[in-house]
Amino acid sequence: MAGAPQFPVDAREFAGKRVLITGGTKGTGKAIARRLAAAGATVATTARSPLPDGQYPDVFVDADVSTAEGVERVVRAVAERLGAVDLLVDNVGGSSALSGGFALLNDENWYGHDRAKVRRHHPYLFDSAPHAAV
Repeated sequence: MAGAPQFPVDAREFAGKRVLITGGTKGTGKAIARRLAAAGATVATTARSPLPDGQYPDVFVDADVSTAEGVERVVRAVAERLGAVDLLVDNVGGSSALSGGFALLNDENWYGHDRAKVRRHHPYLFDSAPHAAV
């Protein structure tokens, strides 16, 4: 991926590791992708929209991972290109939490149906990576 990191990075820290980042083209996902790529990882990203100009992950899949069809497309593409995934970063966007800030979140908002919906559609995606960050 393009772009010089603005933090110290050991270019071998993630060498040989295959990483899949859902929601990896904007905000936090984009930053995670840049950091892991700078540290030597082979990076695959997904998003519901086309890959923005100036981003060059090793694998990009335009898919909505909140649907079974989107997950199947990601799994197929990543398996074809990378064979497997060593690290999964589940950074899928969106929230149904009430507005008003962090202090208003209860357990249902925090652990609730957003993550459950994603896991329902692609539990095997989580199971395929030995290390999943969710």
